[in-house]
Amino acid sequence: MSLVTIPWSDDLEAAVRRLEIFSDLSPGDVALLRKARVYEAGAGDKILTRGRAPDGFTFLIEGRWTMRRWPAGASETVVWEDDRPGSWHGGVRAIDAIAPADVVADAPSRLILVSAAVLLKLARTSARVARTLLRGIEGGASLLWSAIQ
Repeated sequence: MSLVTIPWSDDLEAAVRRLEIFSDLSPGDVALLRKARVYEAGAGDKILTRGRAPDGFTFLIEGRWTMRRWPAGASETVVWEDDRPGSWHGGVRAIDAIAPADVVADAPSRLILVSAAVLLKLARTSARVARTLLRGIEGGASLLWSAIQ
């Protein structure tokens, strides 16, 4: 199976709103978020490859993925496995340039790809979105920093 675009539905919107980052959005913000692309991925599907920069922020709605990053100056690949709804990758160009990533679905998964323009607009209006992004950036940067020391 390859990534398949799926349409928005009330059930999908409820699942997205259960993600911590999007749990307190206003109806207007949710309408903006509904412009994002939503995908289903099968086990083994490539979600992102090192040769292509991410188009935005990809959030795991449900499922499991493994991210492998190749940080400049590291002797080892950094591997991160995650099945937490709301975990995300991409969207931070500096990190994606310093440590390109391959991301593969380990199990059937649903994903939402939110453009950087939309997510950054939401971060300016929602403290929860801003905090969640900053926490993720800090965690990812710390992991990569440890790999190059």
